[in-house]
Amino acid sequence: MEDKQKDWLFRVFLTLSLIWAVVVFWLLFDDQQFYSGSSAMKLNEVGDFLAGSFSPLAFFWLAYGYWMQNKELKVQLSEYSKSLEVSNDTLDLYKKQDKEREIMTFNLAQPLLFIGKISHVKSNFSNEIKFNLINKGALVLDLAFYKPDNEGNFLEENKIFKTKIVEMLKIRNIELPYPWKPLPQPDIRNPEEYIVGILFISYIDANREKQIIKAYFYRYIDKGANWSFRADVEKLHKSIVEN
Repeated sequence: MEDKQKDWLFRVFLTLSLIWAVVVFWLLFDDQQFYSGSSAMKLNEVGDFLAGSFSPLAFFWLAYGYWMQNKELKVQLSEYSKSLEVSNDTLDLYKKQDKEREIMTFNLAQPLLFIGKISHVKSNFSNEIKFNLINKGALVLDLAFYKPDNEGNFLEENKIFKTKIVEMLKIRNIELPYPWKPLPQPDIRNPEEYIVGILFISYIDANREKQIIKAYFYRYIDKGANWSFRADVEKLHKSIVEN
């Protein structure tokens, strides 16, 4: 649309300029060939006449050129802005894809640990908790268990068990010194489960980075009015949040 408008204006201006030039040269030709009552203009006068006649036309084309250049500059700026927006969108897309790959790499490098078959063994010589540790995720190294400090925080010195490797889908039988206070006797009047302790679990993931998660142990009364245990293990999984 703008190109058609430019062509139309240029044709109008060119036509007017040609008409202007024809009129000027016709007047000059009439003066030089058909003068009457006075002599024809001298050469210097002809020059002044042509300069004065074409000065408005020259100014007109100068203004038209300035206007056209301004229009072209605006178009170029608009195209540059659009190109910059496309570049920014492309950069954002690349950043998003890199973030998605980073999250996917992190998630694939994490194990999926489950704790089952929990039993509490207490005797005059030991006070231990036994369970099966199942890994259904990535291979991990240097798996270690820590009991929390008095405020429930992780403390490196509180390590109570360490194994070198836990393979994918492999079941490990773990026996730990029981890190909590002795539990009260069963009370069937209070069947709700309650948390009895926390274990910190550290490991080296498939990306060779150390991670720390928590395992929560619960005690509850089963259908046979006996105390039983269950555990929930944190899963390290990052989600992709859409803006």
